[in-house]
Amino acid sequence: MPKRNALPDSPDAPLTGEAFAATAEPLLGHAPFAIAVSGGADSVALMCLAADWRRNAGHAPPLVITVDHGLREGSAAEARQVGRWAASLGLEHLTLSWEGRAHHGNLQAEARRARYARLAGALEARAIRFLATGHNRDDQAETFMIRLARGSGLAGLSGMSALAAFPGRRQRDMWLVRPLLEIPHASLVATLRARGQSWIEDPSNANPRFLRARLREAMPAMADLGLSPDRLAATAAHLARANRAIDGLVAELRRRVVHPDPCGYVLLGTPGLQHAPDEVALRLVSGILKTVSGEAYAPRFDRLLALLHWLRTPQPENGRTLGGCRLSRRDAETVLVVREESAMQRAGHILRLKPGASGVWDGRFAVAISPTAPEAEYEVKPLGPAGLQALGREALMPRHEPRRVAATCPAVWRSGRLAAAPTLGFDAGIGATAAFLQA
Repeated sequence: MPKRNALPDSPDAPLTGEAFAATAEPLLGHAPFAIAVSGGADSVALMCLAADWRRNAGHAPPLVITVDHGLREGSAAEARQVGRWAASLGLEHLTLSWEGRAHHGNLQAEARRARYARLAGALEARAIRFLATGHNRDDQAETFMIRLARGSGLAGLSGMSALAAFPGRRQRDMWLVRPLLEIPHASLVATLRARGQSWIEDPSNANPRFLRARLREAMPAMADLGLSPDRLAATAAHLARANRAIDGLVAELRRRVVHPDPCGYVLLGTPGLQHAPDEVALRLVSGILKTVSGEAYAPRFDRLLALLHWLRTPQPENGRTLGGCRLSRRDAETVLVVREESAMQRAGHILRLKPGASGVWDGRFAVAISPTAPEAEYEVKPLGPAGLQALGREALMPRHEPRRVAATCPAVWRSGRLAAAPTLGFDAGIGATAAFLQA
């Protein structure tokens, strides 16, 4: 019988166009999509295979995007080279630059956040919902080992998915697609060699300063011990199935005990946490904190565990702050989780919108301005004390901690004057809307 998706018979055999189409079609269908191409072998192979697939199928070609981080000499020239390769395939190419980096903390993490933020902006401008990347089986194995070394739990060890929500997007309106996730890196290199296509070697891939590079160096020895990339990727897939089962339990518990409010806070019924398995309860609490804070990542495990203990054990202490949230007991069975005012002020997020535009403010609310609003640049900021004073008695105040919660709600300002507070029922003729997003 033929192998599933007609994958290569050996790890270093080229990937055929038919095999690629069999993996890409279920993920992308006929939808418009873009490809993130750095110039490395994996992403260049994806670009070539995707161009052939769409041309043979008679569908619109993908957009090719390169992000120039400017972190090393020659990166701009490499982006131009990718543009020439894309043009030779009849593909449009777009280069995005990273400017204003902070130069402190984890530079790789900072670059990743900036990369995805710029990619999301480019996709939004083109009304494209899917971004394909060249992640492959070897990347999956390396990701598993990196997360194992960092002590990740089941969710982390489940590895990457062929279809995943775009990083930092709460609306679930944009997706990462990895059609090569089951393909060995060696097969992609063979694919390029078979068609005479060159690629760019990133020197950081061999820099021992990075854990991923050291893992790649150690992979042959690990394979001799039975820890081959194929075996590691298969293990991640087994764990992913278990992870999905636990996610189902978390969703069921959430329906019973979590009550979100359109003003951006959550009421949590604590009795439901008493007998829930720790893993299920911890994931639930983590999701609540990310929802209310707008943060992409949850607090450290030890802090989450301490918070869960506090939630399960009524104590004299009335409140806690964690992960950009403030938690307080309303009664013996209910905890109120709201946005922490000081954390929001430190973030200082301002969203600027024109009529007809939309965006995410503070990671919590999808805000939009009506196309019929007066022409101006509108700023979305916290309502704050000034907004509360401007509202007067016209607002529909939140049920819990009305003034404190209202002050953290999104407000639309025009030339320093309050134009709308959508979650509070106030609008001065601009047709603004704001929807509380769920993690």
